[in-house]
Amino acid sequence: MNIKNFILFLIFSILKTNNTDYLKEKSFSLINMNLINKTNEKLLENKLTDNIINNYKELKFQIKNKKNSNLKKNLIIGAIKQYNWTIIEPFFNSFIKVGFNNCECIMFVSDMSRYTINKIKSFGVTTLKTPDKFKNMKIINYRWKIYEDFLKNKKNKYNIVFTADIRDVYFQNNIFNFYQNSEPFLGISLEDGTISEKINKKWFIDAYGKKIYENIKNERIICVGTIWGTTDKFYEFSKIMWEKLSSNWSIKYNVIEQAVCNYLIYKEKLFNDCLKISQNTNGPVMTIGLTKRENIKLDYKNNILNGEGQIASVIHQYDRKEDIVKLVRSKYCTQTININEIKNNIISKFIPYNLIKLGIIYLIFIVFIILICLIIRIIYIYKRQYLYIQQIRDQIKNLMVIL
Repeated sequence: MNIKNFILFLIFSILKTNNTDYLKEKSFSLINMNLINKTNEKLLENKLTDNIINNYKELKFQIKNKKNSNLKKNLIIGAIKQYNWTIIEPFFNSFIKVGFNNCECIMFVSDMSRYTINKIKSFGVTTLKTPDKFKNMKIINYRWKIYEDFLKNKKNKYNIVFTADIRDVYFQNNIFNFYQNSEPFLGISLEDGTISEKINKKWFIDAYGKKIYENIKNERIICVGTIWGTTDKFYEFSKIMWEKLSSNWSIKYNVIEQAVCNYLIYKEKLFNDCLKISQNTNGPVMTIGLTKRENIKLDYKNNILNGEGQIASVIHQYDRKEDIVKLVRSKYCTQTININEIKNNIISKFIPYNLIKLGIIYLIFIVFIILICLIIRIIYIYKRQYLYIQQIRDQIKNLMVIL
């Protein structure tokens, strides 16, 4: 190595420790130019170039990691109640397979087995106990209060927050990649159906009456099962949702959160200035419950594609399609499950847990009463038969005496 090469290499090594990108690149180019002109030092050129390139890559990696360490984390947050592991396994297995970098996942749990909670924790997910004061309420309603309270003093900690119904959601890609360096926004997903759909129609009329329903019945359904956005907007949305859902009006009319969400955006025009809408035609979130099966396209790896032929990041309501359920469970689950179990869990989502318990108690009571009545009936019949037999015996004895 000549003196010029040595001096340039020494300068580069010093600049490497100072992380001076511009001068580093200049020195790197000068060394390469000098080496290229020295054909009689070919072996030394190759060795030196490889060494410099490796150092350059290492330096870029260190700088990138240093920058990433200063970035705000993203957050996946959810609330789970009364589900066993086999039902929610696709969510967490797909979460790990996608590999969310610089992201926290926090789940609030209630009435869950220790086994299921430990399985969730094994994926690096933080589990927190749902406050006792909410136990008698619908989880789909009170979760917004949980999110509001959790984010109240953490609005500067996270960049983007994503929440979903854990039971019928799985990941195919990192949704946060779609919203890097975004201005404040709230993200919503539209279903392939309008508010006139049977279930949504009932929810909306129960909450707001037929007159308001007639005004928006032709609007596409906004699915509240997946909501995301920058922390400030997500917090604002959670706060407004809870204000509506915790009111006397909501309690009196047994209001469902999805009706409230559609009303806020379609009638009160909230968040219209910062709304990002995801449709099944363009992703990144696809809500396929009302989508015709022939319109759900798969690639060769069985990833669901949106209308633009891209792999959607999040799939919601996959459990409405039996063949998709089998596909998802074969891909993301280690345990098998009966399709009927999935259906039963869908039904249980819309039936209050306390009502189920009350129904079971009444059923046991009715069965008990029936059993008591049967026993009394058997005793009565037996007694009548016994008396009848006694009468016959007495008559036979009397006849015998006469004879």
